[in-house]
Amino acid sequence: MKKLLLAITLIVGVSVAAIAQPRAIGGRLGWNLEFSYQHGIGNGFLEVDAGAFYLPSLGIHAAVVYDWIFASPSWTPKGTWDWYAGVGGAGGFAFHERHDAEYDHSWWYIGVAGQIGLSYTFWFPLQLSLDFRPTIGPAFHHHPDGTHIDFHLHGLFDLALGVRYAFGAGK
Repeated sequence: MKKLLLAITLIVGVSVAAIAQPRAIGGRLGWNLEFSYQHGIGNGFLEVDAGAFYLPSLGIHAAVVYDWIFASPSWTPKGTWDWYAGVGGAGGFAFHERHDAEYDHSWWYIGVAGQIGLSYTFWFPLQLSLDFRPTIGPAFHHHPDGTHIDFHLHGLFDLALGVRYAFGAGK
């Protein structure tokens, strides 16, 4: 009976601790269109994004970044401002770029992602952010004449506006 009570107490304690962490869910719109989830950990947050891109080809990608909050200026009497920066990884796959045989190929990439941004969490459950997240790494292009490796240039232009529902805002 003591073990059961201890197990229940442990499960409830871990659940309450997990629920008490700041979280936000929503999207990022910029070079990509992404689903975005943030989970507060310590003096920062883990951000997981997954979505699609179109230019110059249709594809899917995902990124996981841990961001440290390095400044929280009090520019407004309500709400919270946060400057953040972090590092993580990203990867994706692009489908055929064109329909003629000369350019018909697909490609995928992996890389290191850095991120820097500014967010504002209102006193009601809305968070807006503007961030820059370049991804540096190789791209593997599959052509009819073989595979070519080059630098993933499209990952250098990831500037986006984030709109998220912030759980626990205003408390």
